[in-house]
Parts: sequence; structure tokens; C-alpha cells
Amino acid sequence: PELLSLRAAIEGIDTDILKLCHKRQQTASKIARVKQKLNLPTRDLNREEAYIKVLKHQAQPELSAKVIQDLMVLLMSASVELQDLKRSQTLEEQATHVRCDK
Repeated sequence: PELLSLRAAIEGIDTDILKLCHKRQQTASKIARVKQKLNLPTRDLNREEAYIKVLKHQAQPELSAKVIQDLMVLLMSASVELQDLKRSQTLEEQATHVRCDK
């Protein structure tokens, strides 16, 4: 019973993590639109490195700095991929409008 209870707790936490990942991706999509309006590149490697460094200071025995770094690199890569996709979709839409206007 104890093991089942603990596994159920982990499953609930995992569901919460996935909901937060979804929310993060929604925000990344909004960031893509802002960056495109401001003509900024998708990536800011200096900001990414600085942010990961800050988060790594939150490491604890149960969550090492390496795990934090690996997790953030994965999350940031997913955000960059989504932002690139949004940017290319917007460019395709703009090209379609230009062709239709002619």
C-alpha cells in the first residue's frame, strides 16, 4: 500500500509538471511573436547560460546541478523549436498574403 501511494503521488507530480511544461510552451509561443515584432533572434545564448547558472544554484541532494542543467536545456530547446516553428508559420502567412495581394 505504501509503495502504491508513493507511486500515485509521483504520477500526480508528473501530471503537474506536464501542465507546467504546456504553460511554458504557451508562453514561449507569445515570446516568439514579440521577438519577431522586435526583429530579435530566437536564441539569446548569453541569457540562456546566465539563467541556467542561476537555477543551478538551487541544486540540492535530490536534484543535482547537472539534472537542473539537463532539464533546462531540454525545456529551452523545446521552446526554441516552437519559436522557430511559429516564426516560419508567420513568414509563410505573410508570403501568402503578398502573393494574394498581387
